[in-house]
Amino acid sequence: MAKTILYHGSYCIVQKPSLSLCNMDKDFGQGFYLTTSRSQAEKFVSTSIKKAIARKIVPSSYCRGFINKFEFDNIENLSCHIFQNADASWLHCVAAHRKRGCIKGEFEKTNGVSKHKRALIV
Repeated sequence: MAKTILYHGSYCIVQKPSLSLCNMDKDFGQGFYLTTSRSQAEKFVSTSIKKAIARKIVPSSYCRGFINKFEFDNIENLSCHIFQNADASWLHCVAAHRKRGCIKGEFEKTNGVSKHKRALIV
């Protein structure tokens, strides 16, 4: 079985993800967000740094970012919906999740939180 490699761009090194450190107000609810695209993770680093500065987690002069790499063996065991590209379908899904009550079905949010604890959206 081939390993699945996923990336997470951040202002810090993440050795073991913790949902308790994740914000509740993300596009698909509280969660640790990953991507198959290293370049997408690289682009998210600056966003992560800006958010960390705004929340006063790091000083305003902070400018270091990290690409965290994770390998998974049993990705088939997750409840998955995989977007192959950041296309119109992906954008519609993200936009609809940002508006409460606009998504019905598998990835519907309940009280602002995705009803699936293990959903992979790439």
